[in-house]
Amino acid sequence: MALSLTKGGNINLSKTDSSLKNIIVGLGVCRSFCYSLLLG
Repeated sequence: MALSLTKGGNINLSKTDSSLKNIIVGLGVCRSFCYSLLLG
């Protein structure tokens, strides 16, 4: 990944940044969903 990042520069960095944000948001949604299932 480091090689592709250094080769791609800012474009790949922004892509990975958005994907990381999506993953974090997805995890948060999954957590809230699981919590609602357990509590509900």
